[in-house]
Amino acid sequence: MLDSTPDFPDLLERVKEGYARLPMQAQRVARWLAERPDDVALLSTREQARALGVAPATLTRFAKHFGFAGYDALRGVSQLRLRARAAAFAPEARRMVARRSASGAHALAEGVLDAISANLDALRDRKTLASLQKATRLLSRGRRIYVLGSRSSYPIAYHFFYVASFGGAPVVLVDGPGGIGIDALRGAGASDVMFAVSVAPYTRATVEAVAHGATRRVGVVALTDSPLSPLAARARAVLTVPTATPSFFHSMAAAFALAETLAALIVAERGPQAVDATRRADQELRSLYAYLDANRGARKRARVAKGKP
Repeated sequence: MLDSTPDFPDLLERVKEGYARLPMQAQRVARWLAERPDDVALLSTREQARALGVAPATLTRFAKHFGFAGYDALRGVSQLRLRARAAAFAPEARRMVARRSASGAHALAEGVLDAISANLDALRDRKTLASLQKATRLLSRGRRIYVLGSRSSYPIAYHFFYVASFGGAPVVLVDGPGGIGIDALRGAGASDVMFAVSVAPYTRATVEAVAHGATRRVGVVALTDSPLSPLAARARAVLTVPTATPSFFHSMAAAFALAETLAALIVAERGPQAVDATRRADQELRSLYAYLDANRGARKRARVAKGKP
C-alpha cells in the first residue's frame, strides 16, 4: 500500500513509467486515466468498466498494482484534481514567485536554464532517435503532411511547417483563421499523414482533429509529452518530450528542438528534390527582397555618395 496519497500528476507519472510493462487491458485503463480524468472522478467503477469494455475487476487490479486499496481510492486522487482544476497555472505561479523571493532571480533563471538543458539532453537517447527515424519514414511517404498544433504548441507546428516547406515537403498547415482550421482536412485519406503537437493540458481542437484524421486512416505522428497522451493513442509514431521546468508554465524547448530535427530529416530524405526546392525558394525570396541585404544597402549608399539616384 501507499505510504501517502499521491497527487494526480504524481500518479500519472508513476503510471507513465510503468505503462510499457502493463498487460494490454491495463494499458487501456492507463490511457483512460490520462485521457478522461474527469470521468475517472465522476463515473462509478461499473460505468467506467462498461465504457472501457473490461470487467470491473480489471480496474481494481490496476489500482492495486499502483498501491491503492481499490479503484475507489484511485478515483479519489482524480476527484481531488477536479476540485483544484480551476486554478491550473496559478498554484505553479505562486510557487515560482515564492521560489524567487527565497532564492533570488539569479537562482530562478539558473534553474529554468538547467531544466531546459536537461530536457534537451534527454532527447539524445536511443529510443528517441529510433522514434525520430520511424516518424521520418512515415511522414516522408505521405502525399500531404497536415501540420497542426494550438496554443503553446502552435509555434512548434508552424516552425516545422515553415522549415519543411523550404525543402519542398508537401506540408499543409491546419491553421484557424475564421474558425475553419479543420476544414483543411477535407479530402484527407490513407495516403496522407499528419504531424500533431500537443502537451498537457492537451488542447481539445488538436485532440479532436487527430481523432478525425485517424478515422480517415491518416497516419498520425504525435509530438507530445507522454505515451499516455490522448494524441499517442491515435498515433502510428510517437515522439515524447520532457516539459519539466521551475517556471509556472511548461517548457516547450525540447519540443521545438525535436520538431526542428524532424523537419531537417524530412528535407534530407527528399534528396536532390529538396536542393532544387530550396534553390527556387532562395531565388524567389531574393526577388521579393524578403531579407535585408547588407551589400545592396552599401551599393545604394555608394550611388548616393556619387550623386546618382
